[in-house]
Amino acid sequence: MQVGDTEELADFPSVPGGDSTVDLFESGTLRALLATASSIGPRAAKGTIYTSKIPGRPFGGRPGRGEKVAWALWFDAKGRVTRLTTTTSQRTNDNYELGLSSDLRFTGWGAQVTIEPPPEDLVIEAEDLPEPDDLFEEPPVAIEAPSKGD
Repeated sequence: MQVGDTEELADFPSVPGGDSTVDLFESGTLRALLATASSIGPRAAKGTIYTSKIPGRPFGGRPGRGEKVAWALWFDAKGRVTRLTTTTSQRTNDNYELGLSSDLRFTGWGAQVTIEPPPEDLVIEAEDLPEPDDLFEEPPVAIEAPSKGD
């Protein structure tokens, strides 16, 4: 992924709590960050942005949240992202300030890779996947009311 790339990436659902940072592979994220840059050079850029303006679910956020995020990007000589750092803070339910930071490195651009297909018994068709709303639904549990004599 390079500055100026416009390729659309597949929309894979995020695992709640699994990815707790800014997802550069989410379509539009790099563009959103660079649009808020306070400084851009040939090998680095930095700025601040509100989480509500970042595509996807940055920092595992919920829609409507708007924490301010300080970010910095580094690029190699070909303009490819090699590093992303972010820092933000969030207020907890018990009114404490929680600082969150990340430092992601992107290496091996252009390296040859071999991807082996998974065993057939581990493959599922997309139409057989459960809907996101159905993933955590629990079946109803019958509760017996105590008898009047108890």
